[in-house]
Amino acid sequence: MTKKNFLIPEESEDLKEWYNSLGVQFLKKISVKKGFYILDFGCRTGTYTFPAAKLVGPKGRVFALDCEQEAIDEIRRKSILLDLTNIVVPIKTDGELIIPLEDGSADLTLLYDVIGIIVRNKDGIKVLNQLIKEIQRITKNKGELSVIFKHIDRWEFSKEQVMSTIQQFFTLIRKESIQHIHWNFFEIDIVYTFKKE
Repeated sequence: MTKKNFLIPEESEDLKEWYNSLGVQFLKKISVKKGFYILDFGCRTGTYTFPAAKLVGPKGRVFALDCEQEAIDEIRRKSILLDLTNIVVPIKTDGELIIPLEDGSADLTLLYDVIGIIVRNKDGIKVLNQLIKEIQRITKNKGELSVIFKHIDRWEFSKEQVMSTIQQFFTLIRKESIQHIHWNFFEIDIVYTFKKE
């Protein structure tokens, strides 16, 4: 993998800065290290996938998973354009709750702006329970889950119910306010970090 800055002509200046430095700094704050295997669950077009690939280096891996084919195609296109060979061929799901990775294969899962989609309906907590159980399965011992909650006002369930569901499988070890990018805009949100004990 060659070392170069991300130069994607159609991206905004903020997004380019995020890919090249700010995103890497964000991931370092949440304890991502070289050689990590990361699952970016609900990766969309790679806001976290690309800085993660840059940070984990050639010995690390980023598994980019999304249910939208358009997002998967965009990750694949940008990976080729940027010569990033440590992004595992993006994983297309049909929304099912089985993650096509082996047990204990990820050091960290990024679950950013995904939970709100799951808990918007009456079966949300049941579905979230299945998802978190599956994330626990693919997480290494002492591995972590990083969560950013968004759009809480649209949830069918309370934040406490969601936290309780996650904490059936992971232990909350820290929460901190950190600037990150969300839909091409910089925002400050609380990042929750959970550990698999």
